[in-house]
Amino acid sequence: MPDSEPGQAPAYSLNEGQSEEKPEITFEKHPSGYMIIKTEEPIWSVHEYLRVLESVFAELGEREFWFRGVSRQETPEVLRPKLFRTTSKIQKCFERENALLSAFAREGVPFLPATINPEDGFWQLYHLMQHYGVPTRLLDWSESSLVGLYFALRQPPKATQPKVWILDPYLLQEHSIGYKFVYDTFHLAQMGEKEALNRYKVIQEWDNVKRKISLAEFPEHPVSIFPPHVDRRITTQRSVFTVHGSIKDGLLELARSAHTPFLYQLPLDSKWASYMRTQLWQAGITEATLFPDLEGLARHISQSY
Repeated sequence: MPDSEPGQAPAYSLNEGQSEEKPEITFEKHPSGYMIIKTEEPIWSVHEYLRVLESVFAELGEREFWFRGVSRQETPEVLRPKLFRTTSKIQKCFERENALLSAFAREGVPFLPATINPEDGFWQLYHLMQHYGVPTRLLDWSESSLVGLYFALRQPPKATQPKVWILDPYLLQEHSIGYKFVYDTFHLAQMGEKEALNRYKVIQEWDNVKRKISLAEFPEHPVSIFPPHVDRRITTQRSVFTVHGSIKDGLLELARSAHTPFLYQLPLDSKWASYMRTQLWQAGITEATLFPDLEGLARHISQSY
């Protein structure tokens, strides 16, 4: 670790002080069920972050992991989909979701990619809703550890410590549905899993006068899914999702009862956030590259000058 002040470029050569040994890490179980990854030294650079992850993967095995960067929110809110942060009544959440989905499908037609049919493209629409900020039961993750780091550092930290959450999507599936298979929403019909995943779609029932949402047979716990790349943001961010059921904190409930951990938290040092953001910017991980449209480009230009 360099002797320079936090946020300033370290004053040493590229090779100086960079040990070939992997950083020492330990795992501490939180009462909520997830595992906290502890490091001997603060994570002060992108290089050190990747070295810590190398140690993590050496301990856990070379499996596929997903990453979720968080700069300000605290647990459990950070592991709740946006829709579940608006009200404490789960029935109200689902009723609101149904109204949001109907409006998005009806009014978004002029802006939808030509490959999407609003009548039978539920999951495509649902992924687009999430990416453009409409509350859903989807929780964002990325297959890229650096994208996860970027979102952890995207906003200057305030009172809370930035963190990267790490998920084993296959172990989540095993605990949630009993087998290690991540749903692919593009190939559902071919893979015979359409009916299983469609249980996570809101079911409408008509009760004489008013419409209500039936949760009687709705799944409780979240599952992991691969989305179709119907938007450039999904591609550039290497986006993947967990879709959540009728329990607000379903991810943490599964983590508490799991015999094998599948959810990890890696805290970052907020003192080095600015320096690490600069490193990511120099590596080409910016608003413009992760949001490849005029909106993302405008934010990138505004931050650059």
